[in-house]
Amino acid sequence: RLSRQRDCRCDDGAVARYAARVSGPLLDRIDLHVPVPAVAWSDLDAPASPTGSTEARARVLAARTVQERRLASLGAPGIEPPRTNA
Repeated sequence: RLSRQRDCRCDDGAVARYAARVSGPLLDRIDLHVPVPAVAWSDLDAPASPTGSTEARARVLAARTVQERRLASLGAPGIEPPRTNA
């Protein structure tokens, strides 16, 4: 029903039953609902661009630096700051 690429084959009753079953226990625990469109198989099947170890390391270090700055303001006396496992 939400996909623009293909039609839903479920009848209205099946959709209503599924929505009722999912919405109760799951959706009332989620504060943010984001519709995610389907991804074309050709996009998923395309070869990924290779990332070398040096580039990956640089990206990880940059992300850690950003997080360290972001989390520095959360520190309080007697509370250990967040740390990584590496």
